[in-house]
Amino acid sequence: MGSDAAGSITAAAASGCWYHYYYTGWTLWGMTTAHSWMQLNWCGSGGSITSSSITNVGGSATIINYAGNTKDKLNVGWEVRGVTTHKYTFSLVSVTKCMQIRGGATGLYSRSISCNMS
Repeated sequence: MGSDAAGSITAAAASGCWYHYYYTGWTLWGMTTAHSWMQLNWCGSGGSITSSSITNVGGSATIINYAGNTKDKLNVGWEVRGVTTHKYTFSLVSVTKCMQIRGGATGLYSRSISCNMS
C-alpha cells in the first residue's frame, strides 16, 4: 500500500534560495514616462524564511524627474514581503509608486504595486 507521507515530508523539508526581479513602467498622459525596478532575494528551509534582502533598486524617467526610492521588508515566517517606493516629481507635484514582491519559503512568489505589507 502506497503512502503520501514520504512526498509530504520532502515538500515540508524543501529548502533553497531564490530571487525575483521586477521591472515596470508607469504611464502619465497616456504614455510611459517612468520606470522602476527591484529584486527580492530570499532563502527558506522547513517552511520558514531564513534570510532575505532587497537589491537592484532603481528608477528612471522622461519628462518628469526620478527623485529616489526607499525599501522595506517584512518576514512573516512563511514568506518575506519586500516593498520599494519610487518618488517622481513634476514641477510642484510629486507622486510615489510602490512595487512589492512576496517570496514564499518554498520559492513561490507574487508581485503587485501595493504598498501594504499586511
